[in-house]
Amino acid sequence: MWDYYWGLSSLWVGWMPDWDPQCKVPRPQAALSRALEVAHVSGRDKSSGLGRRQSVISRHARGSPTATLEDVPRSLGEPQGRLGDSHLGAGENINIYWSPDGQTVAVGNKDDVAGFIDAKTYRSKAEEQFKFEVNEISWNNDNNMFFLTNGNDFINILSYPKLKPVQSINAHPSNCICIKFDPMGKYFATGSADALVSLWDVDGLVCVRCFSRLDWPVRTLSFSHNGKMLASASEDHFIDVAEVETEDKLWEVQRESLTFTVVWHPKRPLLAFACNDKDGKYDSSQETGTVKLFGLPNDS
Repeated sequence: MWDYYWGLSSLWVGWMPDWDPQCKVPRPQAALSRALEVAHVSGRDKSSGLGRRQSVISRHARGSPTATLEDVPRSLGEPQGRLGDSHLGAGENINIYWSPDGQTVAVGNKDDVAGFIDAKTYRSKAEEQFKFEVNEISWNNDNNMFFLTNGNDFINILSYPKLKPVQSINAHPSNCICIKFDPMGKYFATGSADALVSLWDVDGLVCVRCFSRLDWPVRTLSFSHNGKMLASASEDHFIDVAEVETEDKLWEVQRESLTFTVVWHPKRPLLAFACNDKDGKYDSSQETGTVKLFGLPNDS
């Protein structure tokens, strides 16, 4: 089982950590992907993973400054419970993430404010206003540093929880859009408007290699559960799956439209991705979002 959330013009997808497919999932194969077609629904925008709190998700609504924590039903017959809301300024929320220790939810909005919600009390415990365009936000795996990508081509690193500036890295020659950390704690990757994916050593904070097979700004990244594969996507009609240590292309997952989000399964070599396919199967006045899986075994 996986969870998917979509909004007026965008679509994201994320795995529930305790999801386990009822089949043995082998090494991904390029020909094997399965789709779920989902009609457009307005109002719900984005969710984040569950951290260590296996039954709680966080989400925010498009056009709203409110972040919501909800209890996930353990079976289809159980109700989903609303645990609490937190208002973070007046700006529209655009990003939401769990801390690695599961104690905090971070929310970024269009006013370049990062807010932090206590996952136990569901109340805002800190807000930080920035004087530059903030794109994606993320903790490091050790939960003691907070990273931001920004519109000035930099990665900004803050101490956590004090949120004091530690270092700024000139990461790309253009807008630094997205950032993801390797589950093994060795690397993090950034994607930029220059269409490059940069791989960084966590300890030395130096770029060790770049992946350059995309032609459009990189909007989404994901490391596999073992840190050996890196998926990246953009408005190019394919998803690049690379071997982290060599830069070699492992697969090129063909698409018919731009990709909003790629997310590897937290335990298996199975990739979920959300796209903006418009194939006429639904009302032409509405957008159609497609959630697909790459790496499923051949049913035949």
